[in-house]
Amino acid sequence: MFEFTDLHFVCLFFCSDVYPDFQPTSIYGRRNALREELERKDMLERRLRIDIPEFYVGSIVAVTYSDKRLMGLKNRFLGICISRKLEGLHSQFTLRNVIEGIGVEVMYEMYTPTITKIEVIKLEKRLDDDLTFLIDAYPEYSTFDMNMEPTPHIPGKPVPVNPIKFLGSIVAVTYSDKRLMGLKNRFLGICISRKLEGLHSQFTLRNVIEGIGVEVMYEMYTPTITKIEVIKLEKRLDDDLTFLIDAYPEYSTFDMNMEPTPHIPGKPVPVNPIKVKLQPPPWTRRWELFDYKGIEDCWTEQTSYFKRKLSKSKLTDLRKYDLIADYREVATNVDEELAIEQEMLDFETKKLQAGVTKRKILRCAEQSLSQDV
Repeated sequence: MFEFTDLHFVCLFFCSDVYPDFQPTSIYGRRNALREELERKDMLERRLRIDIPEFYVGSIVAVTYSDKRLMGLKNRFLGICISRKLEGLHSQFTLRNVIEGIGVEVMYEMYTPTITKIEVIKLEKRLDDDLTFLIDAYPEYSTFDMNMEPTPHIPGKPVPVNPIKFLGSIVAVTYSDKRLMGLKNRFLGICISRKLEGLHSQFTLRNVIEGIGVEVMYEMYTPTITKIEVIKLEKRLDDDLTFLIDAYPEYSTFDMNMEPTPHIPGKPVPVNPIKVKLQPPPWTRRWELFDYKGIEDCWTEQTSYFKRKLSKSKLTDLRKYDLIADYREVATNVDEELAIEQEMLDFETKKLQAGVTKRKILRCAEQSLSQDV
C-alpha cells in the first residue's frame, strides 16, 4: 500500500508549478468542484495514452500532430513556449519560432486528441511567466532549427534558469558601442535597482571608480549587450538599494577584475544582512521617511540642526493596518494544491499496481519522487 510520508509532502509542494493545468481557476465564481474532479480524471486518463512531459514557459518544445487536410500525414512544429493559459481540459500553450524571417506562433490545446507526441527539446525556465513580448523582440531571440537535437536533462537536477540578477548581486555587463569602432566595454558593479517588465526591463549597476560613484542603467534585452556575468550571487535585505548613492563609498566599491564566486546549483541564494551607514545629509532622497532594513539608524545620529530642518515624519504608518496587503503577500491555498497532487499520485499508484502502465505521471526534474507501491 502507498503511504503519504513527509518526503512526499515536500516533493508535492515543491512540484506545484509543474502541473499548472491541474490547478483550479483563480476566478472563484467559476469554480465547480464536480466539474473539476471529472476533468482531472479525464486528464489523467489521457496522460496514460500520450506522454505529456514537464515543460515551462521558456522551454523549447516540439509538437507532432495529425491534420485531416494532410490525408493521414503528420506535422511537426518546434519552438519556444511563450505562454501557458487556462486550466483543466481547456489548458493551452503557445510555441513561437521564426521561419525564413517570419515569426510564427502556434497555439495548442494540451489535451486535444490531434496531438500525437510532445517532445521537450530543451528544458529550462525564463525570468518571466509570460514571453509573448518575444513577438516584438529581435528575431534571433526566438529562432530555432526545426531539426534541433534534444538536450538531455539529468533527473533530480534543478531546472536551469537564464541568468538571474537579484538585487545585491555583483554583475558584470559587456556591451558594444558604435563610438568604440567595434570594440567592447565592460562594467562591473552591484545591482541596486531592477525596474519595469517585459522588453522594457531595466537594471542599474553601481561602482565607485577613483573616488567617483558611477551608476549605469541597462535595458535587459537591448541587442548591444553581448554578455552578462553574475560575479557574486546574493540578495540584500531590501528590494531597492539606491540609498547606496548616499552611503559611504566602501559599501559600493568593487575591483573591476574581481574573480567570480561560484554558486552551487539548487542551493538557496544567500542573503547578505549588512546594514550600511549613510553619509551626513543632505541626501538625494529623504531616506529616513522610508522603512529600509539595510540602513543603520540615520536619524538619531544627525545634528539638531538637520532634525529641525528635515522635521521627520512617516509615509508608511498605515501599512501595518492594511490586512488586504498582508493577505496578498502571504496567502496561498496549500491544502487545495496538496489535495489535487495527492489525487494525481493516487491515480498513478492505482494504475501502476494494476499493471496498466509503467509511465510515471507525477515527476519533477528538480526532485526525484520515490513511491512505495
